[in-house]
Amino acid sequence: MLLSAGRPLRQSSQARLFSYCWAVWTALAVVAVVCAFWHLGSVLLGEIVLPGPVKVFKLSIALLHNYQSAEIPHTLFRATVAISSAVLTGVALGLLTGLSKTMALFCRPLISILLGTPPIIWVVLAIFWFSTGDSSTIFTTYIAVTPLMFASALQGMLSIDHNLEEVMQVYKVSYFRRVRHLYWPHLLNHLLPAFNIAFASGLKIAIMAELLGSSDGIGAQIGLARTMLDTDIVMAYIVILLLIIYLVEYLIIEPLKILFLPWGQNRV
Repeated sequence: MLLSAGRPLRQSSQARLFSYCWAVWTALAVVAVVCAFWHLGSVLLGEIVLPGPVKVFKLSIALLHNYQSAEIPHTLFRATVAISSAVLTGVALGLLTGLSKTMALFCRPLISILLGTPPIIWVVLAIFWFSTGDSSTIFTTYIAVTPLMFASALQGMLSIDHNLEEVMQVYKVSYFRRVRHLYWPHLLNHLLPAFNIAFASGLKIAIMAELLGSSDGIGAQIGLARTMLDTDIVMAYIVILLLIIYLVEYLIIEPLKILFLPWGQNRV
């Protein structure tokens, strides 16, 4: 049996399920600790400055129950369209660019410029170019997330072990098996964590774009609550956003890691 740090390189299904449940339990424990400090801060600072967790959770449930009037679908639609397009574009361009080191060297400064440009700049430009509404929000999120996925795909292509490629060529391993056992796992090891970051960042950028350049969506609701000095609403929307991010991470990203990268579970 192949071992890594004294444990099996490929865990059984029961071991992977236990690892997943343990990760979820750890996340819930961290959330409980945060809520404890949150409650303490609310007691010290007052409900107006920092509403307590119980009150905010109840308001969050009410917003989720009336999700249409809370305009949650507007934000999720814009974020989903923008992030999906950014993932497809960034990964495809990153893989193609990674085939040529010359193209990789040429594109790296461009990616650095895009990654270094603050999202607020893209929000302002999008309002100038597309006015307010869906187009400006989708464009801002797309242009901010695409470089993240491009850089991850490019790094994955450039970091493939060429010694393993040569060994597979010497032993005349078929191209399909090389893709399955070398390229696919190696690229997923870079792309899955990048997608997690891209989704969280894209959702936050979409809300910021709505706050500045849209009349509907979660961002617009947060802007209205800011005007009315309604801290409860702002905190309730923050809880909803964190819930969405955690659901995507633990219901989509982590199961995909367990399914396609079982050896990665040994690192924890």
